[in-house]
Amino acid sequence: GGSSGGGSGTGGVGLRHGSAATASALSPAMSPEKSGTSHYRTISHAFRYLMGLRGIGPPARKRVMMMLRLEMLTMASHDLNFVPSASGAERRILKIACQQVAHHASKLAP
Repeated sequence: GGSSGGGSGTGGVGLRHGSAATASALSPAMSPEKSGTSHYRTISHAFRYLMGLRGIGPPARKRVMMMLRLEMLTMASHDLNFVPSASGAERRILKIACQQVAHHASKLAP
């Protein structure tokens, strides 16, 4: 509710920039995450959804999401300076994340 023009169940976020049909098309139904990365997926999905509601097109959304991934890796790299050691599994996850970011960056390059 609230005076922002939001309808019931929107948490005060109005659909001024799109219709309910647009919101539905932007956000397919999702089941809850059960992995250890659910916090990242939740943030990225919500961010992508809100950008779509604001009328930000797919190419710009992809660039923004790339920057979000890069920032998450930068923070993880920074955090490694403060931990005594990373396990083999943690190192593999970070390596895969770096490879994925590099792959997505190469796809976005002009």
